Amino acid sequence: MRSNSSRVIWALPALLALSGCLGPDRDQFPPVCPQAQALPGAADLALYRPGGRHDLTDVQIEGSILSASGKCEDGDKAGTVAATLTLQMRFQRGPAAPTRQANIPYFVAVAQGDAILNKRLFVQQVTFPQNVDSVVLTGKPVSLILPVGADRSAGRYQVWVGFQR
Repeated sequence: MRSNSSRVIWALPALLALSGCLGPDRDQFPPVCPQAQALPGAADLALYRPGGRHDLTDVQIEGSILSASGKCEDGDKAGTVAATLTLQMRFQRGPAAPTRQANIPYFVAVAQGDAILNKRLFVQQVTFPQNVDSVVLTGKPVSLILPVGADRSAGRYQVWVGFQR
């Protein structure tokens, strides 16, 4: 009669062979994504009544970028990475707001080192329901196509986001 330990030893090579069949093939992991963050000084917004004194009574709307998250996958064309970025933003309606709606411009820029390679503007539509003066919104996903190669991974890019003033 065999012991339990000898059964485990015989089963181990079979399990190892099977695990190789279940593991991912080479290059099946998603590519590295660039770091995305709010540009210092552009993550917060305060819009004031035209001609106002810029005090609390003149605030129309305030905004903050809460987070920038994304995912990456291999692009449709060789040598590219397709990144999808989503922003979460909070808006506060101020006492000088003329309506319960606003269109707030924001940007997404791709940089490498100190060089801005591309910048696109978007508009976040904000609607405050009745009796609600603060909302948290998730923006529409932004698609980015990043060129990559043996000497340039998507992780070498920086994605900056912020409110356009």
